[in-house]
This record gives sequence, structure tokens and C-alpha cells, in this order.
Amino acid sequence: MPLHVAFLWHMHQPDYVDASRRAALMPWVRQHATKGYLDMIWLVEQFPEIHCTFNLTPVLLQQLEQLAGNQVRDLWHDLAATPADALTPAQQTDLLEHFFKANWDNMVKPYHRYWTLLLKRGLRPSRPALGRIATSFSAQDFRDLQVWFNLAWFGYAAEQLYPVIRELKRKGQGFTEADKQLVFAQQDDILQNLTQHYKRAAERGQIELSTTPFFHPIMPLVHNTEFAHRCMPNAQLPVPPFAHPEDVRAQLILARDYHHRVFGAPPHGIWPSEGSVYPEMIPILQELGLEWLATDEEILWQSLTTLRPGASRDPAQLYQGYRVQFDKARACVAFRDRTLSDYVGFTAAHEEPQRAADFMIDRLVQIARSVPAADGLCPVILDGENAWEHFPDGGQGFLRELYHRLSTRRDMQTTTFHNYFTAHPPRAELPTLHTASWINGNFQIWIGHPEDVRGWEVLGRTRTFLDGKIRRGEITPEQQQRALFRPF
Repeated sequence: MPLHVAFLWHMHQPDYVDASRRAALMPWVRQHATKGYLDMIWLVEQFPEIHCTFNLTPVLLQQLEQLAGNQVRDLWHDLAATPADALTPAQQTDLLEHFFKANWDNMVKPYHRYWTLLLKRGLRPSRPALGRIATSFSAQDFRDLQVWFNLAWFGYAAEQLYPVIRELKRKGQGFTEADKQLVFAQQDDILQNLTQHYKRAAERGQIELSTTPFFHPIMPLVHNTEFAHRCMPNAQLPVPPFAHPEDVRAQLILARDYHHRVFGAPPHGIWPSEGSVYPEMIPILQELGLEWLATDEEILWQSLTTLRPGASRDPAQLYQGYRVQFDKARACVAFRDRTLSDYVGFTAAHEEPQRAADFMIDRLVQIARSVPAADGLCPVILDGENAWEHFPDGGQGFLRELYHRLSTRRDMQTTTFHNYFTAHPPRAELPTLHTASWINGNFQIWIGHPEDVRGWEVLGRTRTFLDGKIRRGEITPEQQQRALFRPF
């Protein structure tokens, strides 16, 4: 029987919207939309035999919707749209500071004009020096910079779907204000249609769409910051603890319902924010109809060690689905292969595409041979957007080679998590689930340092203040919802 290979590509961005100004303070939702988000679904569409899961966080989807519907302004877009001969000195300085923020080797240097403008600005000028440097830039220089910062963020899919993008990249310099508007028009079209690409692929069964709690909170710490002591027994934690399990439930309800509205069907499973899991989440997931979750292999090893102290790490234990139980509630859980997942995210960009695909296939062959059971599962789970900036071709060569090989092999087949767990209900039971995140098997990124503790304590006081307002009936239900969960 073939090894089931389950890719999960996690698409996410923090909330950049300043609600008071109805403005996105950073451009990365727009820029990643024209590169990674479009590239990834378009490339999967080229290989109908490939099945995978895309995890799109609700806070990302909301920003895509806001930008597509002109509900918010994008301040960096406004800066790029300003006619080059009408830029103020402050705007010129901002352009020189911010509009080279891309991978220089792969997104600036390949384009002669863009690279020349970077060299003219200087590789690492100080902010005070930028005002002086700006005086040496002509209006045409600034206009070309405005265009190139946006043009370089169009990936290989956009070049195929929007020929004008290829033409403008070939033109390279001497852009006009009309050229700039063409770039913006293609951006807007991608924003308008992006989620439909994913929805159609899900409707025809090629991909599964999963979700994350709405604003990407670290659920165990929102439930109770004292839970951090389970994996960090000596960590300094806030006093009193921040403990709001009702907020975890609310974030998951918001995520499920928003996902349903956008894609026409509720999600079957979740990638918890930063792979952060804890046993008390299982009853909440079951209540909300979320059947599966995924996290890192270190969580599995720590969970098994809790059951059998000193037990060795048998690789065969990793490559299967598990059923985890807490307080009579159950959920299916998969644990990512860290070697393969991190190879794609951090190493494959430095290899030739064929050699990188060789590594992936060779390891999968070894896993398939070591897991003879018909329900063998190898989850490959990672960030689905940021890695591609480090590939000279945006990752297209590597992914094409990998998808092609997986499409033609008999000893392995790609799958979605819902399809896998439907066909192969877990035989392995996991009575306990280790509390931690995928990063180092703990929560050190988010709690334990003095500044983290102070942040949680301030958050706790703010939350208590709001609870008092709610109890005393001093705010309306709409105000309560806006304060807790909605930017506006």
C-alpha cells in the first residue's frame, strides 16, 4: 500500500489594519497575494493528481476581503500611487527606506534597473542620510522604484495569467504613470479573485481548506497562562494568570463561521496557531465540529514520554494518525515530519530543484519502506508563503519537480487530512497531549521573559476592566464584540 503524503501549506499574516484609520500599515497581504498565495494554488492546479491542504488564517482572509472591497486603504499602495513628480521630501525618503524591502538576491538583483536604483541609494544608508540621497533621484527614478517594488512581488503564476506583467518586467525602466496603473489593476484583479481559486479547488476535491483561531492567538496561553509550566516548569509567569477559555472558544467559533461564509462550507480541521496544542482544547474542537488538528512531531515524542518515561523515539510511531482524548472528547491528530518540513522551509532554496526533489523523494521512499501498514501517513507542514522568496525562481522549479514525481509514483500518494482520516480512522490512541508549540516544544517565544510577563499582565488588567464594563451593563453587546474580536 502507498505511503500517504499530506502537505499542509500554512498561509498567514498578522493584522496590519489600524481600525481607527481604516488603513493597512504594511503591504504584505497585498504583496504576498500577487506572489505566494496565487503561485501556490495555481501550481497545484497544474497537477490534478496532487492533493494537499491549505490553511488560510481568518485574519489573513479578512484583510484580503477588506483590500479587495476597498474597505481599507493600503498606506504603502498610496505612497506608490502618488505621482512621482508630486512626491514630498518625506515621501521620497519613505520610498527610499521601504521600497527595497524584498529579497535582494532573488527579487531585486535580477532586474537591472531595480538593482541600479538600490546601488544608487546605497545598501545600508542611515535614515538621516536618505533625505540627502533623495535629492540625487529624479522623478523618473522614483517612478521606476514605485513600479518595481510592486512588480517584483508578482510571482510566476501572475506572469502566466497576466501577460502585461511579463511585458512590464521586460520593459524594465522608463515607466509611466499609466504603467503604474496597469500594475495596480493586476493587483486588484488578483485580490478580487484569489479566494475563488482556492474555493474552486476545494469544491472539486483537489485540496482541503483548514483554519486557525481567528486572530492567530496562542490558544493554551489564552486559556490559562499557567499551562506554560507544563513545558517550562521554571518560567516566570504573570500574576494573576491570564485565564480566558471562553476567548479560545470564541476565536474558534469566529474562525469556523468566517471560513464557512468565505468558502461555502465549514472547515474539517485546524492548524492551531504556531502548532500550539493542549489537551483541554479537544472538547472545544469536538463541540464545534472540528474533527482534526495537526502539530509538530516533538509534541508526539513528549506526549509518549509522559506515558512511558525513557521510551525511545521509534520513527514508525510518527507516521500514522492518532486519536487523542480528553474528558471523553476525541479528535484526530497528525504530527509533522520535522526533517522534511524544515528542509522545504529552510534548505531547499539553496539546492538545485532536481536535487532538492531528490532529497524529498528519497526520504519518503525510506519512510514508506519503514511503515508497511496501509494507513502510513507522512505530514509535511510549513509556512506556505515566506520560503519562496529565498528561491531564485520563487520555488517553481522545485515544486514542479516534486509534484511531478509524486504524481507518477505508485508507492506514495498525496492526500488531504480530512480524506485520510475518513478512509483511515486512527487505530493509535493518545491518552494525553503534551502542551507546547511547534517551536522548540515550548512557549519561550511568547512568555517567560520579563517583557512578556508584563505584556500578559497588562492584557489581563485590560480584559478585567472590560469584564467589569460588561457585568455592569455599561457597554452594548455590539461594543463588547468589537472590543473583543472585531477591528471595526
